[in-house]
Amino acid sequence: MTLSEKHYNAGQWFVRIFIPAWITFYSSLALFVGVPKVAEVTGVSGAVAVFVGALLASSSRAFKKENEADGGYFQLLGSDENGMPRIGLDVRTDPAVLAEKKTVTLKIDTPPVHNPAAPELEEPVDNRPPWEKVPGQDV
Repeated sequence: MTLSEKHYNAGQWFVRIFIPAWITFYSSLALFVGVPKVAEVTGVSGAVAVFVGALLASSSRAFKKENEADGGYFQLLGSDENGMPRIGLDVRTDPAVLAEKKTVTLKIDTPPVHNPAAPELEEPVDNRPPWEKVPGQDV
């Protein structure tokens, strides 16, 4: 389940602002005026906040999964002689699979900054996560 940004923000406000304020208000009112069933009302209110918070967390995970880089990465390769950025495209999914999707997400992958004072490594280091490494493929 993925909520729209408007509904997600409203849910966040409800869980983070409204419910704690309501619990504090009701508890204080009960202390000074003698409102009944304080434990029941505040307990149920807290349970509602936890339940809605769990739904929001589920929506947040679904949103992140939908918006992760499923197509690949733009790589900033520097600039040309006119100062225009040079951009490469690292496609990490079969183009036939990408062609079947309604949307494809690409992320920007900035290369590490070269430090001339740092010693050069004799062998290249493969910084890719293990699930992206292909056995027998060099860096």
